[in-house]
Amino acid sequence: HEGGVPERAAFQWYHDHRLDHTAPNVWRGLAGMWIIDDEFDAALPLPRGDRDLPLMITDRSLDRHNQLIDPFKSEGHAPHDGVKGRYALVNGAHLPHHHVGARRYRLRVLNASHFRAYNLELAGGAPMIQIATESGLMPEPVKRRRVLLGPGERVELIVNFKRFAGERVVLRSVRRRGENKRKRGSKSYDGPLMQFRVGKRGPDEAFVPASLRPLPEWVGDAAASPQRTWTLTVGTGLHPKWLINGRSFDPARSDAFPELDTTETWELHNKTSVAHLIHMHHTDWYMLSRNGKPPRRWERCLKETFFLDPGDRVVVAGHFSDYTGKYVIHCHMLDHEDHGMMSQFEVVEPAS
Repeated sequence: HEGGVPERAAFQWYHDHRLDHTAPNVWRGLAGMWIIDDEFDAALPLPRGDRDLPLMITDRSLDRHNQLIDPFKSEGHAPHDGVKGRYALVNGAHLPHHHVGARRYRLRVLNASHFRAYNLELAGGAPMIQIATESGLMPEPVKRRRVLLGPGERVELIVNFKRFAGERVVLRSVRRRGENKRKRGSKSYDGPLMQFRVGKRGPDEAFVPASLRPLPEWVGDAAASPQRTWTLTVGTGLHPKWLINGRSFDPARSDAFPELDTTETWELHNKTSVAHLIHMHHTDWYMLSRNGKPPRRWERCLKETFFLDPGDRVVVAGHFSDYTGKYVIHCHMLDHEDHGMMSQFEVVEPAS
């Protein structure tokens, strides 16, 4: 539930979360996708049925017999960890193709890679209209040419193939503009991902409305200044660990105690030389600022995973409803999570 009512429609995924072994278990296949529907989403004139395509992007390394290579036997420690596969896969296939009509399609894209980011682009610069994130529909659609997607992030895009009838359109990932080679982990994959083979034109009643899903009321009540800061650093020594607020993960310890049915504002601060994808369990979050500036148009919505380049400060607000208990905050670069970059907060009943 969410605020006492069923959870809103969203593109979700699941994966193994075993302490210190998440990355190897996900590498071997313990991950998948599912879609939550609701009446609100169903009432919108968006593409449906076989024109609603979930796409999971992963990367894996294979030997000459097409068997998985185990990269974890010789994996480094922080800050030199981060497994990357040789091949980028979409729904488990290398460079697949999909037949589409010359009509609108809804592409639900998940980055389920351990470490790689993908800067998505359609060949020829064909426009994509973003309608949703990992937390469901945005307040309004945003036209995009490129979409940066870090590990754990999801995006939903409406693509109109009408003007590409009879052609082949490649979905690819390209380098980020101004990419700094010194920022390990912030480099996006550079290469094709899949191909859409476009058929004939046909009837298309689908379209993207000017407004989508309103933000919840608690967003307007959120404090502008953070009540808590989660600072990301790296330890010292022969085999250093990733740290949040100076500590690596301990399942017996909780580092924050938000009360049920309250809204809190938190700051995420990356003080390392490496990018991180911070994911917080329990609830969805609204970005209030990035590096002291208003969030970009596609960030003015609910999300649950946030891309932090080195030095970034992101301020977000979340509302803790329905459930008490312990929840984790961690980096979704899975090697970082396994190597200490995870903390825990506990939602508690109000004091009085």
